[in-house]
Amino acid sequence: MTKPVLRWDHCVVNREQDVERFVQEYLSQRDRRVCLIAGAGFDPRSTTFADLLAKHKVRTDSLLFREERPAASKKLRDAAEENLQVLTGALPNRRVEPLSIFNEHNLLIGGKKAVEIVSQLKLRDYSDLVLDCSALSREWCFRLHDSCWKARPRQTFM
Repeated sequence: MTKPVLRWDHCVVNREQDVERFVQEYLSQRDRRVCLIAGAGFDPRSTTFADLLAKHKVRTDSLLFREERPAASKKLRDAAEENLQVLTGALPNRRVEPLSIFNEHNLLIGGKKAVEIVSQLKLRDYSDLVLDCSALSREWCFRLHDSCWKARPRQTFM
């Protein structure tokens, strides 16, 4: 009996020190061109991967989503702004998209809007696609992963 192929079987997942080794040995190669899709939020992890890409001079274009929540505290908004400044310093070729999580009826719309924006990217221009979910809502991550997976040419998907 053969094992079924799962969606994530084709993805690369690295943890801890293996992440930096992957960036240094693979993504920093001259023939690699990376598309990074990530969140620009209050989560302190949101800058970690971008810092690695900058440290190893990886050719990267990035799409950063800034989640807009109607009742976010000043402390969270300030942390998000600080992280955004770090991200813009680390990622010179970036596009920042502010997106509302909820519509006027308090229904979740952020993930759907994020997918619409990502669908406009020319993914075929990149050798590798990185979806950094550390600072994105879980709903966004699932939707974005599904959308990118279906639209992918033949890149490595991390």
